[in-house]
Amino acid sequence: MSVSEQSQDRLHEPSSLTTLITLLLGFALILAIVSTGICFISGNLTGAAIAVIAAIAGLLLALVRRLALRRHSHAAVMLFAITLLLGAIASVWVEPASAPVAVLIPPLILITTVQYLERRNVGPVIFLISLATVVLAIGSEAAQPWFATREPLAPVLRITALVGAILLLAAILWRFSSRLHATLVRLEAANAALRESEARYRSVVEDQTDLICRAQSDGMITLVNDASCRYWGLTRDEIIGSDLRRFVHPDDIPRVNHHFESLTSESPVGTIELRVIPPGSEVRWQRWTVRALYNGARRVGYQLVGRDITERKRMEEHLFRSERQFKTIAENAPDIISRYDLQGRYLYVNPAFEQATGITGAEIMGKTQRERGVPEHIAQLWDSRFQAAIETRSVQTIEFDLQMPSGHRFYETRIVPELGPNGTVESLLALSRDVTERRKNELVLQHRQKLESMGVMAQGIAHQFNNLLGIMLNNAELALTTLSPQAPERLLIESIVCAGRRAAVITRQMLTYVGHSPLQTTLVHLNDLIEEMAALLQASIPTGVTLVYRLSDHDLLVEGDAAQLRQVLLNLTINAAEAIEGRPGEVVISTDARFVERSFLVTTIGTPDLTDGTYAALSVSDNGCGMDAATLERIFDPFFSTKFIGRGLGLPATLGIVRGHHGAIHVASAPGEGTTVTVFLPIAHQPSIRTGLSPQTRTAASSGYSKIFLVVDDEESVRAVTARMLEWMGHPALTTGDVETAIILARQHCEHLACILLDLTMPDRDLYQTVRDFRQTCPDAPIILMSGYTEDIASRRFSHLALNGFLQKPFTSYELQGAIDCALAAI
Repeated sequence: MSVSEQSQDRLHEPSSLTTLITLLLGFALILAIVSTGICFISGNLTGAAIAVIAAIAGLLLALVRRLALRRHSHAAVMLFAITLLLGAIASVWVEPASAPVAVLIPPLILITTVQYLERRNVGPVIFLISLATVVLAIGSEAAQPWFATREPLAPVLRITALVGAILLLAAILWRFSSRLHATLVRLEAANAALRESEARYRSVVEDQTDLICRAQSDGMITLVNDASCRYWGLTRDEIIGSDLRRFVHPDDIPRVNHHFESLTSESPVGTIELRVIPPGSEVRWQRWTVRALYNGARRVGYQLVGRDITERKRMEEHLFRSERQFKTIAENAPDIISRYDLQGRYLYVNPAFEQATGITGAEIMGKTQRERGVPEHIAQLWDSRFQAAIETRSVQTIEFDLQMPSGHRFYETRIVPELGPNGTVESLLALSRDVTERRKNELVLQHRQKLESMGVMAQGIAHQFNNLLGIMLNNAELALTTLSPQAPERLLIESIVCAGRRAAVITRQMLTYVGHSPLQTTLVHLNDLIEEMAALLQASIPTGVTLVYRLSDHDLLVEGDAAQLRQVLLNLTINAAEAIEGRPGEVVISTDARFVERSFLVTTIGTPDLTDGTYAALSVSDNGCGMDAATLERIFDPFFSTKFIGRGLGLPATLGIVRGHHGAIHVASAPGEGTTVTVFLPIAHQPSIRTGLSPQTRTAASSGYSKIFLVVDDEESVRAVTARMLEWMGHPALTTGDVETAIILARQHCEHLACILLDLTMPDRDLYQTVRDFRQTCPDAPIILMSGYTEDIASRRFSHLALNGFLQKPFTSYELQGAIDCALAAI
């Protein structure tokens, strides 16, 4: 039996006073019966008096039955039956009746009382009633006239019957007393056990950290434990007698009332989570376990066990916010986000996954990468990274390419292990980013870096090669001046000069490829340039190819070298026509002013770091065979060609020219779909003003300067041949390969120094410092810069030095004299 059920039984147990009253009434009943017998023997009691006494005894016994314990009421029933029997015997004895009537009284008593008896007491009651029936029969017969006429016999029978009745009563009373004593002993033991149980119950309640209280059906608190008092910060007296909804948040009171009303006798226990407001504190959360207490079908109260769950609620709220934030981020992220179990089965995918793959979340749930249908090598890659993430509990990275509905895509995936409270991996989160465009940009950047590296190499080679060519050509020219026109050696030397000049052309082409060829910059009307070349273009392509012009209505003005721009157009047109491969087709040449964003410019090839803006776009399109990705990556490599007789220099030179004009090239092509090459050039908004180091107009007039020329170059052969050229032109020259010596010589001959010829790359001194020292030492002497690099490079790097001229190696005596004349004329 539970503690609550014991508590309910206590409501129906008699107190000590009730038990005492019951015993006194039973004792008074016994005295009344004994007195009736005594009076009957003495003949002082009439039949009516005996009937009144019997009625009083019945009422007393009924009261005993009412006050006795329910589980011990059979004793009161037996006592009531005995009293009725004795009353019946006494009544018949005083006022005799017929034997049949007397015999009917005991069975009627049995029928009345048997329903209140326990099964074990039915036998003794039947025996008692049978014995009483015999006594009644004897007493009734003893009152008949036949016995009355025989004086000794009638009194004997009466006395015998009375003695038998008294002995029977004594035996029954003795048996009843023993049973009553045993019942009282059991009752005392039960009370002791109940008190012990109550003590244990109170000890358990008070030792609990949970909040325990009991309330009546109307909500009034009748019991609380110490934990409740500490939690609410109140004494027991301050809590008991108040309503249990006293501390409930006002918004939760209707829900609490509904919960209480929902409890029934069949389902008396329920739980509810609610907010409470302790005195002088903030709102907190509790979880109540409520048990409704019933007395039969009537609800008599509630027992509540409460626990503070504020921290759990805060954690749940934090978890809810985290989940909501994750869902918001995942649902709106452009990257693919997916979650897997430890076997690699999908648990979640975001909308980006559905958009990229065309597979819905419902279709993919519970499947692995293999079941999704990815290639086996990719599935194995995922499996290995999953296992590594689980074993190492660290982030793993995968890069792979996959065929998607939108085409072939490249992805970079980070696999993040999600750890549980015990530190073990519970699931895996994968974040996949489409890096297709980044891969394309990386390839473009790699190509640019390759071009830049080749450009640096080409410049170095051209510089060194030009130095050698200068020595060779200058000595050859000087040798020619010493020979007569009919000398047989003249033809050999002239062939040397011709070969040297062809070598100089090759170095210029090399510089053109890297975009550092010298430019004769003017304002070029792009549409006019194309129209001027129409006849040349048509003559340069096969007869089956048609040229279509779609020129812009706007006058597209660009700043550049017209000759080199013509070369660009010619190269692109010839390549487009050759891509048609001998069948009829058309090449479309179009121009327009186009606004180009930075995001598009990074995909082009040419000048790096171009800004978004409006560019003049020259496009050449064909409907030829097109190119695959591998071919597109190499079309600008020198000497790469897909044609049998091609030299592979047209497109590299075109790229170099475009880079020299600070432009860019974009190529769009696919196998079987043709090719479109678009050149983007900056639009010019004002006339071009050339600010080169050397004047555009040179004069070969030689005026015999009597002053000294100083040649400074680290190459001894260059110094020697330049000095001989000067001396041949009538100019005395001093030479040195050391800057410090050159400064000393300039200081010593400052008054007679006509000009300084300075090499661009002196190994022991920075050019800035060298020019500054020369200006301080001999400020009136003009300085002409010599270099194997182009004038365009030198102009961009050293224009602020205000040099007086520039000579690109190799140079002829004519070019040397022209540079000197211009430098001296500007003083």
